[in-house]
Amino acid sequence: MNNAAANEVNLIAGFDVRPPYQVFVPAWTAYVKPFIVFSMFGTVGGLMAYLFWIPGTLMLLGALALFAYQVLLINSVKLFTHPDGVWVYSGVFPWNKGVSGVRWRDLREATFTQSFFGWLFKAYRVTVTNRYQGNTEISLPSIKNGDQAAMHINDLHVRLGGAHDDSGEANEVAQA
Repeated sequence: MNNAAANEVNLIAGFDVRPPYQVFVPAWTAYVKPFIVFSMFGTVGGLMAYLFWIPGTLMLLGALALFAYQVLLINSVKLFTHPDGVWVYSGVFPWNKGVSGVRWRDLREATFTQSFFGWLFKAYRVTVTNRYQGNTEISLPSIKNGDQAAMHINDLHVRLGGAHDDSGEANEVAQA
């Protein structure tokens, strides 16, 4: 392994993400849905522009703007681990950029959803749950190598001594 790559520093929203912590991003499959929506609205807008110039052109411009926003939004999503926990950064405009996540002490587990297309394209839904509330804190579709992301998160959780059972007691694995 190249030492330069091992010592690479990623700054995400002011968080310093260095090894053993990692950053995971959406796979190319996340862009399929916006492309299909754009194709549908673009086709209808193109046909409308042929018949009714102004409304059709406005529809084409609206479809293009929506497509550009969706691509930028998907491109902004970063799932990352940090000494404080598991976090997601996303947002396009200054008023909707932000970080949310789960602290290691509150993490129950990270899972990925298996499917044929997930396996085929290495793009899985990653879900991170809170052990106190039992609800889903983070759920991201089409994460590139999402299976490895879930394993990485669970491995760090155990190594950092944050693995607990439902009673709140530390697991034997975490104590070892």
